[in-house]
Amino acid sequence: IVVERRRRFNINDKIKELGTLLPRNFEGSSSDINGKDGRVNKGTILKGTVDYVKELKQEVCALRRNGDLLVAIKNENIILQHKLAVKYRIMRVIPVYGL
Repeated sequence: IVVERRRRFNINDKIKELGTLLPRNFEGSSSDINGKDGRVNKGTILKGTVDYVKELKQEVCALRRNGDLLVAIKNENIILQHKLAVKYRIMRVIPVYGL
């Protein structure tokens, strides 16, 4: 009985902690956390946590895609700078006769 009580206490404690980690403006994180009897609504906290983790995973994927795009643009920029430098060197060597 003592072991079961300790296990339930740990579960409840971690659910409360999850509730504190949810941002205040996250849907269902503030008004629904406390039920009608004033106790923590565990189901709402768990649902909010799952939704929030999914949202964070989507943000991470988007940031990774943006990071990959930035690396590609940077590499293309380096190539273009090199080509431009070569063209400038060629222009300095070859005399240009104007009007």
